[in-house]
Amino acid sequence: MYHNERVERLIQAARVGNLDQVRRSVADFLGTYLRYDYLWKDDMGLAFGNFLAQKPSLDDFEAQMDKYLAIENEVLAIENRHTIGALSLQTESLKYSLKAEAAAWKAQFSKSLHRRAKTNLDHIAQFMEELDKRLDAEVTNIDELRVMLGTLREIRDREAELDEDFVPVEDEYALLIKF
Repeated sequence: MYHNERVERLIQAARVGNLDQVRRSVADFLGTYLRYDYLWKDDMGLAFGNFLAQKPSLDDFEAQMDKYLAIENEVLAIENRHTIGALSLQTESLKYSLKAEAAAWKAQFSKSLHRRAKTNLDHIAQFMEELDKRLDAEVTNIDELRVMLGTLREIRDREAELDEDFVPVEDEYALLIKF
């Protein structure tokens, strides 16, 4: 009987040791996902507000959107099934949830950049509409001709400035198309 108890204790110790090893392996594997925990732990609105408070450039927006696109791709590259001993961990739903979180962060930056580009484009369009209205006016006397010539001079003087105003808007929309 003594011999059987000793064997049973050894078997039980082996089981516990094996179970502890499986637990550690599972914890290590889940650590793969914990490096993305800020996606669901951090307050997106607060983090984004801090980003906007720094008056970000177009390059800053691009860096952030690249970062979250890379995270989406990294997450998708993780295997859908991971085997640890006799366990088979199905991770597909976790992967797609993480991808969705990264996509939401990326979308936050995209939406803000779109609002900024639209605002800039609206200012340019409004200015051009004002000029167009002045140019459409009928000229019936010398004073109206003077106003018309002044408008044409303003257009000529601001042509380079308008071109400069269009470049950032074009760049912003080009970046949005990329993402």
